[in-house]
Amino acid sequence: METTLNIYGEQRLTAAETPETAGAEPATSSAAARGDNPILDLQSLWDIANDTGGPALALRFLSDFFSLQPVRLSRLLAALDAEEPTASVDAVLSLQSASSMAGATEIAERCARILPLVVARDFPRARVQIADLKRSVEALMAASPLLLAHAEARLGTMGAVAAVSP
Repeated sequence: METTLNIYGEQRLTAAETPETAGAEPATSSAAARGDNPILDLQSLWDIANDTGGPALALRFLSDFFSLQPVRLSRLLAALDAEEPTASVDAVLSLQSASSMAGATEIAERCARILPLVVARDFPRARVQIADLKRSVEALMAASPLLLAHAEARLGTMGAVAAVSP
């Protein structure tokens, strides 16, 4: 599995990673080497854990986030198909904000590209952009058990770090 480090030293799993590539040598592309477009950046969860006094709520948030992704995406697809501007904006903002809070930056960025199209009521172009968003959500969902286990392992060290810190 390709794992990169962000500026905080946290490991980030990129969209190129799958359970099948776990333990494989890292990809040599410059985007992968820089850690661009991580599928999940644990810094957001680390921040939630710090704000709530431990990893339990952050991990619960991540688990809920994973379980709600298909619902959020379906809601967005239905709103776009119906060309409902208000419902489309609500759905894309819901998906974007939840993804941002969970550290799913690639999904949040794709939503940010779709939002202006929806606001402009350019539903045909928004539907073209949705294909990339669907692929990102599908990749996240396929990797979610591995990502949750990884987050549990990384955030589980939080108590040990806090106990050692002055």
